[in-house]
Amino acid sequence: MSTQELVDAGCAYLERKDYRAAEDVFRRALDAHPSPPAEIQFRLAFCLEMQGAYADAESLYLQAAAADAPSALGGDALFRIAWMAQIVKDHPKAITYFQKASEVLQCAAGSGQLAECLYRLALSHEAVGRIIKALAVYQRIENDTLWFWEVCYRKINCFDKIGRYGEALACCLEYEARYVSAPAGKRAQELYPGIKRMRQQLEQLLSGCD
Repeated sequence: MSTQELVDAGCAYLERKDYRAAEDVFRRALDAHPSPPAEIQFRLAFCLEMQGAYADAESLYLQAAAADAPSALGGDALFRIAWMAQIVKDHPKAITYFQKASEVLQCAAGSGQLAECLYRLALSHEAVGRIIKALAVYQRIENDTLWFWEVCYRKINCFDKIGRYGEALACCLEYEARYVSAPAGKRAQELYPGIKRMRQQLEQLLSGCD
């Protein structure tokens, strides 16, 4: 089989989530190629990640990022390293790699990963208590239609943690206003009851401060 045929076969296994079989095929593609393309390294790394072999996956992601940087694929490789770090709650490492990934993805054409990268960067800042930094990152994507609901929710929590209750309430009101006007299929319905309760609690808290 040619390298492309091996890649196609590996991708077919990936679609079926048969990561072990896909790993075998991508390893053959890697061994058959004198200077392996970053795409093969990335796909093999993903197979290993999905099987929990994070250290081996990280090594291949780093090779893919170095071979194909700066690019969308290089940024995606750095994103996967950060994702794995976040999964095991190594937030300082996650912050480092989400930051690196965002810088690459900012300049790379054809990647839709930047907003999620920034969202997860902010989550890790939150996790280590860097609330102001988290807010600064959330504000970079607060107008992203896809991420508005989650970002607004996280901002409410951040403002609440640092005692900026007026800003937390403003976010609640903005969330509810958009929720009412948004098409049913584009609402984050699971978050709405919690937002409504938070708004009521904040209104009571602020009315008591008058």
